[in-house]
Amino acid sequence: MKTRKSLITTFSLLLTCSLLTSCVSTEVANTRNEIRNELIARNASRVRARGAIQSHTGLKPTDDLPRLVGPLSLKDAITLAMANNRTLRTAYLTRSESEGLVTQSIAEALPNITADASASVREPAENQSDFYSLGVEVMQPLWRSGSVAAGLRYAKLYAASNDFAIREQVQITVFDVVSQYTDILLKQHLLDVYEEASAVAERLLATTRSRRKQGTVSDYEVLRAEVEVARTNAERINGRNARQSAIVALFQSLGVSQDSDVTFSGHLAYTAEAFDLTAASAIAAVERPDIARAHAALKMAEEQIKIVQADYGPKADAFASGDYSNVKNDSWNDEWILGARVKLIIFDGFERRGRMTSTKSRRDQAEEKLRDTEERAHVQLVDALLRLRYADELYHSQEKNIELATEALRIIEVGSNRGRNTQVEVLDARAALTEAMGTYYKAIHAQGLARLSIRRVMGTLSPNDPMDSIVTPPPTHVSPTQRGE
Repeated sequence: MKTRKSLITTFSLLLTCSLLTSCVSTEVANTRNEIRNELIARNASRVRARGAIQSHTGLKPTDDLPRLVGPLSLKDAITLAMANNRTLRTAYLTRSESEGLVTQSIAEALPNITADASASVREPAENQSDFYSLGVEVMQPLWRSGSVAAGLRYAKLYAASNDFAIREQVQITVFDVVSQYTDILLKQHLLDVYEEASAVAERLLATTRSRRKQGTVSDYEVLRAEVEVARTNAERINGRNARQSAIVALFQSLGVSQDSDVTFSGHLAYTAEAFDLTAASAIAAVERPDIARAHAALKMAEEQIKIVQADYGPKADAFASGDYSNVKNDSWNDEWILGARVKLIIFDGFERRGRMTSTKSRRDQAEEKLRDTEERAHVQLVDALLRLRYADELYHSQEKNIELATEALRIIEVGSNRGRNTQVEVLDARAALTEAMGTYYKAIHAQGLARLSIRRVMGTLSPNDPMDSIVTPPPTHVSPTQRGE
């Protein structure tokens, strides 16, 4: 009999759990559908907005972002990103949150005024009047054992931490925009090299075919020329696609429409620049916003300890209250009370001890994170300086390599015209020059990014930094590409 009752009880519990689980699953599914419907409505609203823009301007926007047309300099790109970048705009919105927390902390020391009203209706059989009451109370905190001052300090530290986070996001945005803009210039330089190499390969193929008809070259040399044409065409196509992908990334960082049609002005520039590791590390220790945020987090944890410690002390308030009611003798009377109260928690079930343990642990974590951030900054600085040294060495080696490859191509072409060298040797020499020019531009790009990275790692990068040392107007002297013609 007991076994039967146990089975019935178990079955009832399982049925109840199943029903509850089914209800929860249904509610979750309903919530997902609700979110999906809201997204559909949001997208429909955006489509209607695009239609309104099209009817007003005659354009056909694919989104609600601004559309750029015409030349775009690096300086203009940075300015646009400061105004339109979504991530940066979200970071700026945290300032309101910080201001609200400061206001909330100040309110802990200000008077608290409350009003209340009540009414109760009695049964007619009691033959008594209904009860009505109006009341007001003013409470002024007198003593909080230091929690108010600690809370206000915590709020100010939080606001400062948000400002450091905004500054860090500004540096990230500037670095991303400059990196993407220079990446587009690099892709354009490489595309020019590939297009020139493709055109030369086409001319060499035509010459090789003509010589084959004359019997002065072999079928292999014709085949080799055809392979070179296919290879350079593939490089040209890949270069064009890579450039377009870089443009897409830049437009996203700028917060502008992907339908924008701009031309990118400027030329990748090499500028020798030296940095001292000790001096740069000292600057980074003071200027880096992530180090400042980590330090603020440590100070905030210390203030939280003070707030928890304040709960061990007494709290004192002064108050004044008034009540206007008909409770006494069914007539309206008012009653006023002035007083003070002191509250001291004797035992709370070790709740304060638990909070203190957790708060001290967060303080220790913040201290360790600060040290880790400082060490990581030093490592990043060393890495950036090494990359700068490598880029400098690569640039100088490729500058010399272009001269050698150009001279080698000249000698091979002269020898080919005199019958001493084959067309295959000409193609190999041309490919070597193309590779050298591509590596040359990559070295300039890497050296500029290395200098930019050092500024970012030091925490000194800003939208107002002059970028002329990284991107300059096209030079008037003969370029490496022209020297290779």
